[in-house]
Amino acid sequence: PTTRPAGIAACLASVDLGEPVQTGDLTLYPLIARETRKDLDVFGLEEGLREGILQVREDQSSATLFATNADPSRHAVLAAGEILVGGHQDRVLTRDVLIPPGRRLQLPVLCCEQGRSTGLTARFGASPGLAPAGIRGLLLGARDQRSIWDRIDEDLEEMDATSGTDALAGLYRAGAVSGLKAHLDALLPGLSDRSVVGFLALSGGKVIGAELFRSHNLLDAMAPRFVTSYLLESMKKQPAVAATHIDPKNLGQFLRDVKKARFFPPRVGVSGVETTFEGEEGRLSGYSLSAKSGGDPIHLTLLVGGPTLDVRVTPPTRSVAPPGVTPPTDEPGRR
Repeated sequence: PTTRPAGIAACLASVDLGEPVQTGDLTLYPLIARETRKDLDVFGLEEGLREGILQVREDQSSATLFATNADPSRHAVLAAGEILVGGHQDRVLTRDVLIPPGRRLQLPVLCCEQGRSTGLTARFGASPGLAPAGIRGLLLGARDQRSIWDRIDEDLEEMDATSGTDALAGLYRAGAVSGLKAHLDALLPGLSDRSVVGFLALSGGKVIGAELFRSHNLLDAMAPRFVTSYLLESMKKQPAVAATHIDPKNLGQFLRDVKKARFFPPRVGVSGVETTFEGEEGRLSGYSLSAKSGGDPIHLTLLVGGPTLDVRVTPPTRSVAPPGVTPPTDEPGRR
């Protein structure tokens, strides 16, 4: 373990909590930046595939995935937990990826469809949202293939979802998520102000995670898929993430575990410097992607888990009704 990088410390200290917005069992507190950071012109996975400016394909062996950004001026941003549907089997990204204009990069992935190893196309599409928070937390750790498959099976059973191939994307076909878009439409306006650069997520009155981005533009590109992931987590019978009781009006309380976290030596990833960390007694896990060692995070994710803290939660004040460098060693996770 190493010390907390200066860029992460500065990033966490530079935001305040905004007014919450709630729908169903999910509450989001916007994270508001005190000062404007240099913006980055980006687009996300869903937009890139829809507009034909991003292609994700297998190589001839079907063991390795590559993504090509055909946009002449914008970066493509793909988040850890993105579910890539197609090819010989669905895959899930294990790390954030930022693809510069005109570049082709190898993607760090694991298999998330245990029961299929054949396909009619080498191309991939996108699921409606990221993997739920519990699985994203596993991806921050050892990224063991068997543990991912086991968690997918548990989540499919918990959501009463059916998948003939044990596919992670099958969670988005569960009956319980039929109203997902209405909930998403109710929450996203609460993140629309340009001063907002992230959010704190609560389910059942408990914090389950937080996402913080370098700029509002990055948040805007990624918010639908991340919020969908947290919505999916909040709809489970028993949330896979053991959330921490905390007063969301005191951001310092929530970030206390980050300050005490064990930070592991940064590594050069597919598109920047990656840092992972974990809180005391496994209460929190996190990951950040930065352009350089010690620099401001492009994206910082915090996932709460483990024992709960005995601290009361302040109820939300507003509720709305319902109306996401050098290529690393490939991790295809093939069976």
